[in-house]
Amino acid sequence: MSIILLTSISHISAQTGVNTASPDASANLHVANNGTSIRGTLLNPITTAQRNSISLPATGLLVYDTDLKCLMSNNGTPSSPNWACTSSGGGSTNSDGTFKHLFYQPDYTTMTTSTAFTTTGAKPSETVNSNIVGYLTNNDPSKLSDVPVIDGIRMNVVFYNKGTSGTLMSPIIENISGAAINDFVLYNQSTVSGTKRVAYSALANGSYVNVDPDGIVYYDTSTFETCSAVINRNGKMYRCTWWGYYGNSTHNIHMTMEVFD
Repeated sequence: MSIILLTSISHISAQTGVNTASPDASANLHVANNGTSIRGTLLNPITTAQRNSISLPATGLLVYDTDLKCLMSNNGTPSSPNWACTSSGGGSTNSDGTFKHLFYQPDYTTMTTSTAFTTTGAKPSETVNSNIVGYLTNNDPSKLSDVPVIDGIRMNVVFYNKGTSGTLMSPIIENISGAAINDFVLYNQSTVSGTKRVAYSALANGSYVNVDPDGIVYYDTSTFETCSAVINRNGKMYRCTWWGYYGNSTHNIHMTMEVFD
């Protein structure tokens, strides 16, 4: 076996084929399998922080973000990058990344609770059991890929109190895209607390906004409240829904996200 390491290439004329003598006519780079060992193509896996440190990234530049677990492209310009996942990543999703769903049954005996997240602020810790992302990180990391995340917008739930009666949770949207999300407008509604329209000129990276009009969603053994939000972001619409209920002697959490171009 031979390994060729290319540290710098200034110019390659015409087309380039790897494991093929006849690159497809539409491609300037065609990577094929050699027929005996089937492999994938590994494309620049880096963290979100490393991606954000790239100086003047070209429009169309591709990287794989290991934090967001998705292939990302710069859909903006070098001086004003706009990184977006080319799909929504792993978990329960349509093949085109337009829908994601998390269903989970957290064990309340191992959870902590937090004060209600009422408006905006820094997103909750991802290592503390007081929110569903932190809970999954500590207890069931294989399910993290099911948490709805599309284009760096992530759904989450902060648990306000626990038990079978009068359970409260704060449904929030987090910006984990690595940059401020501009042109961000949110309309939310609840089966209990009505509706509200909240306009933001920008949602800072690493921050959250609560998407329930009164900040909390109520559910117990016999009654429940659902909450939904419609988000406009630069012409895309995101529809998010939260639903919690107590049944089969445990707590059930549902979160769904859809995106429309």
